[in-house]
Amino acid sequence: MLNYQKRNRNKYIGFIMVVFLLLAGCTYPSAERIYDQAEEEKEPSFPPETSAIDTLENALATNSYAENAQRFWYTGWIANNIEKRRVTSMYSGAMIRPHGYIMDGRLAGVPFRYYRWNEHSYLWTEKTNWNALEKEFAPFDPFYGFLWWEPFFEQAVQLPNEKILSKDSLVYQIRLNGREWVKNSPNPIFEQIMGHIEQQPEIETVLEHTEVVMTIWIGNESFSKEEVKKLAKEKGADNDQLEQWTKNNYFIWEEENQVYKQQVINQYKTTITMPIPAAGYMEQEIFFRFYKYDDPGIKIAPPEKIEEYMKKALEE
Repeated sequence: MLNYQKRNRNKYIGFIMVVFLLLAGCTYPSAERIYDQAEEEKEPSFPPETSAIDTLENALATNSYAENAQRFWYTGWIANNIEKRRVTSMYSGAMIRPHGYIMDGRLAGVPFRYYRWNEHSYLWTEKTNWNALEKEFAPFDPFYGFLWWEPFFEQAVQLPNEKILSKDSLVYQIRLNGREWVKNSPNPIFEQIMGHIEQQPEIETVLEHTEVVMTIWIGNESFSKEEVKKLAKEKGADNDQLEQWTKNNYFIWEEENQVYKQQVINQYKTTITMPIPAAGYMEQEIFFRFYKYDDPGIKIAPPEKIEEYMKKALEE
């Protein structure tokens, strides 16, 4: 009976580990967020002292909806450490929302490429070449699920500013224990963990001793009125459309310094430290950096091109 209980407990601990490994990344779904009409019509403007939650909410909205923040490059990794063993998966690519992205990855040392465009998904490996996928089988979108962190924005503390790729960034950090994270996150998978706690109270002890640290670097660039007007003109917006263009791109006027601010997410890092019974601790680090927003050089081939590669491979 004791051996059965131990195996059962380890099964649930393993389940938690798998959930954390797959879904702990700071990620947000592409579902449209609904703001009330009064908020949409309000002129965006920084108060004299902007709170952490206001800045994080604005950065989230900017990355989600700003027209000139939907195209960017990214690079990152997910590293898992258990005792002295470290396994690192590397990722880099380009994204054009809402359509899709192309990613070069290395999972446990094995290179692969992943492509998604609208409803089309393809995976490339050295052994299989390109293959069509019926559905996206892994959350390779580095922003998938970011909204799940929103309930914790009010707990963020501001750290000293840092420069990311020579650009000034505001830095915020959120610290949680595992139970608080699992209980209050809207991540639907976490509901299963809460259900298992009733059957296996040991899981709650593991979660209580699990630490989750989320750090976000938010761009703090300043733009003069002339610079914003030039950017708008390059996108085809004339003077009559300038005000609407700045709103659509979440440029916020800072009255004190007479400049506009646009706060995109430059990078984030999540670290999860979790005790493993009879094996010490597991630590997972998820890190992604985003750069060259709205780069016109980002080009992603259409699905038809991938289909051509597949057809050619079959003929060879």
